[in-house]
Amino acid sequence: MRKLFIVFIAISLGLGSTFIASREEVLLKPADVHFIMDQLLELHVDKKEVSPIVMERSFDVYVDNFDREKIYLLESDIAKFLNPTPKLLEWAVKDYQEEDYSLYEELHSKIVTSIYRAREMRRDFFAQDREGLFDYGDISYGKDKDFAHDEDELENNLRRHWAFFATLQEKRSGEITPEKRELIIKLYEKRARDFENRFLCVDDNGIKLPKEEQKD
Repeated sequence: MRKLFIVFIAISLGLGSTFIASREEVLLKPADVHFIMDQLLELHVDKKEVSPIVMERSFDVYVDNFDREKIYLLESDIAKFLNPTPKLLEWAVKDYQEEDYSLYEELHSKIVTSIYRAREMRRDFFAQDREGLFDYGDISYGKDKDFAHDEDELENNLRRHWAFFATLQEKRSGEITPEKRELIIKLYEKRARDFENRFLCVDDNGIKLPKEEQKD
């Protein structure tokens, strides 16, 4: 469980948040936990101890670094963490002091669930006719300010994200052929899975990492 907490705080500090980030960035040794917490506390020089504001920031930054593009999480998934009550933050501080990371584990489980949901959504999305897939229409790319309220909105966010990615790849590729379009789809899926596997604690083949790499 401490390994999960280290991963959680590391990502909160921005030690890797994109599709191209290396998985090694989150495979930190347990001994690094104090250094990581010191770095987080440096953001709050007036609070040289773990406090409600530090905990609130760790929730907020972790969610933002995982799903900055709003293509994974629903608002209902993480509402209690993005708008925590004073009581919840008090519990978070107390739990941390007692080395109880159940709140972080709960948030992480929401993220894991959202990853599998996104994979199913992408599977259906990429199963459509290729002409439709590369016909972006008037979809414009832009980071959503709010998380999706339902899966329809989440799929729209995915479409926008895909449209931006595919358009960029097409510009880089020059003349577009059916073969190149298939490569663009494979590249999008690979980058997504490389990013997601860090949170699932699996390797590039989808195999669970050894237990010694997941805990103390």
